[in-house]
Amino acid sequence: MNNVGAITPGVRLHDLPQGTVEERIRMAGELGFSCIQLPSKVLYASMGIDRSGLTRELADHLRAVLDEAAAFLLERETITGGEFMQILRKYETKD
Repeated sequence: MNNVGAITPGVRLHDLPQGTVEERIRMAGELGFSCIQLPSKVLYASMGIDRSGLTRELADHLRAVLDEAAAFLLERETITGGEFMQILRKYETKD
């Protein structure tokens, strides 16, 4: 469904109480928001790194996650927090 001119309420994750990215996404949904803004610093913090820790390898890793999420969005037009976290978990590194 393509609602031209429709307004979709959203929230910035960093405006929600502290928690993991997954907890904040779940909280946004429980509050009735249908879209979120996920700033890179929130994503980095959830991975335990600061901006100075963004290496080429990590940037490539994040790009792969976001490319898959984008492909999902192109196909289905929306993505839930749970669906995004499933994609993110597929790319978690095993230390």
